[in-house]
Amino acid sequence: MSIHIKNIKIQFFCIAILSVMAACKTNKSELIEPQKDISGTWQIAKIVQNGIDITPYADYSAFSITFNKDNTYSLSGELPFIVNSGGTWNFNDPQYPFSMLFRPTDGNAISSKLAFPIVGSKYQLGISFIKGCPGNYQNTYQYTFKLADK
Repeated sequence: MSIHIKNIKIQFFCIAILSVMAACKTNKSELIEPQKDISGTWQIAKIVQNGIDITPYADYSAFSITFNKDNTYSLSGELPFIVNSGGTWNFNDPQYPFSMLFRPTDGNAISSKLAFPIVGSKYQLGISFIKGCPGNYQNTYQYTFKLADK
């Protein structure tokens, strides 16, 4: 008699598990990340040089970069930057960008690592690069940009 009761309990348990599994079907929908739209004029929010935050010591107020929807860009003001003139740009992947390629009109294409931190409800754009001669005379930079208020 106890073997019969054990079999019934095991069968009931298996049916209960199968019922729960069948009830927990999830609808798998494709989650598609929208393409990043960075069009607009971006101003510097922070500058890190060789790992040191130099924002309070640098006058960067006149420097900005404008990205257009046709994948062109222009620079305003002067600061050490990955490129020295306007040109075209593109992401390595429009939906999940990890780097950005700059093609200045007066030089060779240069790639930069990207960061898109979210501050409040807005994106900030981080661009990393190295300037200077190889060896002891190189400086690493991390510029963090914010979209200029219109």
